[in-house]
Amino acid sequence: MHGSEAPVLLGRVCSEWRRVSLATPEVWCSLHIVPPNVSFNNSALSAARFQKKRELVQTWLARSGACPLSISFVWFAGDSEDEVRLCVSILEVLIPMCHRWKTLDFQVPLKMFKPFIGLTVADVPSLEGMSLMDNRTQLDTESVDHWPESLNFVESATRLRTFTLTSFSGGMRLPSIPWSQLTTLYLEANISFFFSDSCELLSTLSECASLQHCTLKFPLSHTASLPTYQKVDMVVTLPNLQVLCLDGDQHLHNTFHISNTLMNLIAPKLRKLEILGRSGRPDGSIAPEPLLAIRKLLARSKPPLERLIVESITIFPEHFIACLRLAPNLVDLVVHNWTLRIHGNTGLASPAVGDDGQQTIAPLPQESMGQRSREEDIPENLILKALTLKRKAKQDRLCSPAAAELDSTIIQPASPSSPYLDDDYDPLCPHLQRFDFTLCDASQVLFCDFIASRWKDVPDGVAKIRSVKCNFTAFEEEAATERIDLFRSEGLIAFVTHQVPIADDLNPSPWTGLEGPP
Repeated sequence: MHGSEAPVLLGRVCSEWRRVSLATPEVWCSLHIVPPNVSFNNSALSAARFQKKRELVQTWLARSGACPLSISFVWFAGDSEDEVRLCVSILEVLIPMCHRWKTLDFQVPLKMFKPFIGLTVADVPSLEGMSLMDNRTQLDTESVDHWPESLNFVESATRLRTFTLTSFSGGMRLPSIPWSQLTTLYLEANISFFFSDSCELLSTLSECASLQHCTLKFPLSHTASLPTYQKVDMVVTLPNLQVLCLDGDQHLHNTFHISNTLMNLIAPKLRKLEILGRSGRPDGSIAPEPLLAIRKLLARSKPPLERLIVESITIFPEHFIACLRLAPNLVDLVVHNWTLRIHGNTGLASPAVGDDGQQTIAPLPQESMGQRSREEDIPENLILKALTLKRKAKQDRLCSPAAAELDSTIIQPASPSSPYLDDDYDPLCPHLQRFDFTLCDASQVLFCDFIASRWKDVPDGVAKIRSVKCNFTAFEEEAATERIDLFRSEGLIAFVTHQVPIADDLNPSPWTGLEGPP
């Protein structure tokens, strides 16, 4: 609702454009409302500001004719009595148009919805999308809010397809919405969540047969008393799911640990998978590593995955490579994990998984600890080697059905001599075009070799790499930089940065970096 933007701007070009814009209700059917600031020292000034905004909203809505309305309302200030009263004066203008509401996006405290009390499903026959962000944090982290009476019209909305709910405070129980017809679901909470446990969550997802886009951002706080982690076995098939994003803290081993969701989903049409976690593994952990859960999801679903994004989860190279083997259609690979440099020196082997799906991570023998420090054993280097095309690979080899079935079900630790790194395999990720990886300790030479293998003389059936982006925790190597500059001159999009390595010593000497004796 600004004069420098359409559609208001269209009416300022000339009289003819103004006539056309005013006669075209379709350009007025979207309305974004940002109330003015409240002046606590001058109530008359505040009232005048809000009255002017109210009149502007009324004029805008009048120009929309009979078109379905997409309305957003954002208020990030306080929720005092004066602020609520003034914002309500604007929200009241929307009620006579409720039969034309198509999508609603509210980022306001719940108490501001009082004008909507009494509205029913019959009053919103056109409602297709509902987005709500409760941006008020309560002091009582154990509180569980019921779905507000003022928003009861959302329940059983006959045309509802998109439902988005973000709560920065305690948990809020979800309304009885028509889950079977939802195509987009977004749930985010910081302290508690919208379900009592993972079983209730999975049970709800089992009703979402039409779901295409799903984002679940689990609580990131330890302040709420959530049930402890227990392995859940409740397989749910989402036949139409194409995009899945899970965000959770694997440090907090409560019932909503992201592995409980990943290991129970089957999504045969999945095209984009985004997993955002927090690196590290607490002592005494019993929850599976997220990477193993990703592998199980891909093995069960066999999806046409085109984009994989992982952030801040522990990367065990053998299992990561196995995941890539299960995603032959992958085009975009994004891995942001700043602790890969540290992982190589933690003294942990890859997790071993038993028949019951539980895992253990055993310390490496001391002789292996020394070997882990060698360049060829750095996790990033193993991944780069696996992704580098081998010129002598048997390109015409096709995995038998039995071998493919074996690849999709086995979850076991592997070594650099694992069949997942064998040259007899078909090229890993043959359709890869965009590579964005935090490589930290990786060899810059191996990185250039990886690019070269997918840039020049690319074998038939393998896509040419288009863009690379990476960050090294190392000093820049001149020879590698020259090779990358050459790739750029030939058309490759490349963003490469280098950061000064950080010492692993948690308490470094204050004389570090100075020449001469201390």
